[in-house]
Amino acid sequence: MAINEDGASKYLGSSSSSEYLSYLLPDDDQPVTIRLRDPRLLHLPAELIELICAFPFGLPDRESSQAAFNDYIPNHSFALELVDIYYSYASWQFNPVTREEFDRDILVPLYTMDDEPSVAYIKPHQLALFFGILCLGMIWKEGPTVPLTQTRYYALACGAISLEPISLKKTCTTVQALFTINRALHHFVRGAMEDCWLLHGMNVRVAQAMALQYDPVQFGLNETEVQRRRLLFWELFSWDIWNGFVMGRIPGLQAAYTDCKFPNLEGGKQRLSLEEMDFHSWVYRYTITMMPPSLRHALTPGTLPYELLLQLDKQIRTFPTPRHLHVSFQEQGPSATSWSENPAIAMQQCNVIFLKETNLMYLHRPFFVTAIRESPANPLSHKYAPSVLAAYRSACRICLAMKGLHYMHPVPVEPIWYFWSQVFSSCVVLAALVIGSPNCVIAEQCLLEFEDAYKFFEEGSARCRPPKCMVSFDLLILSHYTRSDTCSTVLGLIIQDEAACQECLCQPPYESQLAGSTCKGRGTGR
Repeated sequence: MAINEDGASKYLGSSSSSEYLSYLLPDDDQPVTIRLRDPRLLHLPAELIELICAFPFGLPDRESSQAAFNDYIPNHSFALELVDIYYSYASWQFNPVTREEFDRDILVPLYTMDDEPSVAYIKPHQLALFFGILCLGMIWKEGPTVPLTQTRYYALACGAISLEPISLKKTCTTVQALFTINRALHHFVRGAMEDCWLLHGMNVRVAQAMALQYDPVQFGLNETEVQRRRLLFWELFSWDIWNGFVMGRIPGLQAAYTDCKFPNLEGGKQRLSLEEMDFHSWVYRYTITMMPPSLRHALTPGTLPYELLLQLDKQIRTFPTPRHLHVSFQEQGPSATSWSENPAIAMQQCNVIFLKETNLMYLHRPFFVTAIRESPANPLSHKYAPSVLAAYRSACRICLAMKGLHYMHPVPVEPIWYFWSQVFSSCVVLAALVIGSPNCVIAEQCLLEFEDAYKFFEEGSARCRPPKCMVSFDLLILSHYTRSDTCSTVLGLIIQDEAACQECLCQPPYESQLAGSTCKGRGTGR
């Protein structure tokens, strides 16, 4: 975060997913942040363009026709294909709307008339949710028309929200639709972290205005609506707290101000044994238990005793995981039978590893950097040596888990930047140790791990990585082999100090005073 003398602030990127570095490299041909295609280039009528441009607050003083969207509803078979893809490859991580609810309330009414769709049978925000899910389903499609179609679905989802301004009416479907739109933006627009943060914050306010944070039983709702609201709240809460952790910002939803119970996802049971939990049930419990203390450490590193961080480290590592979500990735190749043959479950298995290891890596990274800077000859002799080893081991485990998942299920994994961004961040940590402390006893092994991860990342992430990611890696490799002081300086800034990193890479400097420059007072994403 950079702040100028007038108080204007500028968010320069998230250090937890270090791919933001690729946007700091000079480019004379396009802006640093890749934006959405101009709605005027989507070949849509003026009426829809006006609605799209009015997103998210709509046009409160004007009525628009929902029928204008009819021409852009795909045929039933193609829509069903995209919905199937979404629920197979995307809903495993966040699922604000169940397949049963989506089919019953949206898909079936939309295609009631002999495969001739009509938006007359669904409400505007249901239409927005429909287009949002189609947009996410397009992630796994390939072909020359895919980018335009995907962007058009995203724009139509935004336009459908504007049909019914959120200041006038908001429902659970509103929150579901905004959640899905935000997730689509996060997936296919690189450099839109700030946009996603603001859009999500608005969705949190919509949810709070609907009292989603309170358990719905007290409102006398039927059981179906009770479970729907509970599910939606905990999906939103999980996204909110993890997004805050990644970006180094305070989340909008606080556990202290909610009494909403967990949804009954498994046979109507509220209290589940460990082995009865599915992935989502486990994530809700891990998030509410481990993330609040993690945020306290992440948002105020160096202000709490280091011993407390080590205690939290132990709690994260020992947090129980259901056997069906646990994977031992010591073995690789055809004998790696511990990965599920179901792609969605395998991705959930990998994400359990990621949630723990990225949590640990982000917590330890400020202390990891301090140890390398203060004891470059031997950071393992520094008082923060446990953080050096923890960050190194977490980076290695993330890369190893991703290799195992990719070996089993390359098709669903390769288009998802979320997975590859974890590998990128891990590579930055490995390179930091090699470059910052080349004589460390684990530096040689660390270099081998980095080179292996580099090749894996280069081959596997081609479909989804930002265009300049490999340039970032080239800087790291050049720094090691040339011992370049400039590149070594850049690496340190990558880890710790985005604003100075921007200046070092010859971008026009933002007139600023850094909001923190050492471990003290820095979050994971600032």
